[in-house]
Amino acid sequence: ISENGSPFLNAADFGVVADGATDNTAALQAAVDAMVAVPLKGLRLMLPKGTIRVTGTITIPTSQGWVIEGASRGSTFIVQATSNTPVFKLTGNLTNNFRFSDLYFDYASAQSSSNTSAVCILFDSGTDTTIYNFVIEHCSFNSCYRGVATAATGSTRLAVWGVTIRECDFFGGMSGAGVSLVPSTAIGQPNIVLDRLY
Repeated sequence: ISENGSPFLNAADFGVVADGATDNTAALQAAVDAMVAVPLKGLRLMLPKGTIRVTGTITIPTSQGWVIEGASRGSTFIVQATSNTPVFKLTGNLTNNFRFSDLYFDYASAQSSSNTSAVCILFDSGTDTTIYNFVIEHCSFNSCYRGVATAATGSTRLAVWGVTIRECDFFGGMSGAGVSLVPSTAIGQPNIVLDRLY
């Protein structure tokens, strides 16, 4: 139990090893699956200090109330070893009230602007869906195409709103926009707060 009384999960208990060499894709996916296993009551997933290497995408389905948190922005790295592949992809309708914090996202090699799927946090849930009321804070992004983005194609009616992205760094190794949230023409994209992004 965390200090504020809410339950949390330790990613290391699912086999995540932050040594920069181990492929943690399956272990991190298992930890995320446990984080969202209880409907309407997501948990806090704590990631260890070090470099967490993945080779595939970690998928987050419809869920709410969860947190993915590193030890600190400068000490928990998630490195995607496969080019043109998202790190996290949120795929479910009505996913809401979640948070990413204190993480450093990177790719093993710099991604060109043609690698449009090299997105650290990608919202791609198809059509007529909404992802809302969430926070991304104290995160850094490097060597990717985009840091936080809606899908370039396919999600033509994906609405993302009630978003706060604050105190995040986007480094020069990126080939595209730090944040790219394309609005749904039918729904719009209200209440977007971008605060102290560098």
